[in-house]
Amino acid sequence: MQSCVGGTARILATISPDTVLPPGEYFVIVGAAFSGTMPNGQVVDTVGGSGVIARNRHGAHTDSVGLSSSSPCREDGSATPCDNSSLGRDSDSRDTDHNSADFTCRIPSPGETNL
Repeated sequence: MQSCVGGTARILATISPDTVLPPGEYFVIVGAAFSGTMPNGQVVDTVGGSGVIARNRHGAHTDSVGLSSSSPCREDGSATPCDNSSLGRDSDSRDTDHNSADFTCRIPSPGETNL
């Protein structure tokens, strides 16, 4: 996973290639300031910048979310930043490649179903 800071992408985390997520499971990447519990994920120094990009093991772009119209992470429009919550998808986990439609503010709930 890479963060977008200005026009530059910085690697935040690399998930082991032998990691398998069954349907309905999740992997959470959080900054060191996160104070909740996280049974399945990875802590990084900080998740800063204007968005994040997920890439597969071959380096190909698989998904991204940008928080500003200038973010190199955005997909056809930026998502709305959230105060005291996190961005998430609906229970169908739709991906229309339009961040403002695909992501909404959600209460962080590691370990629970994302509805």
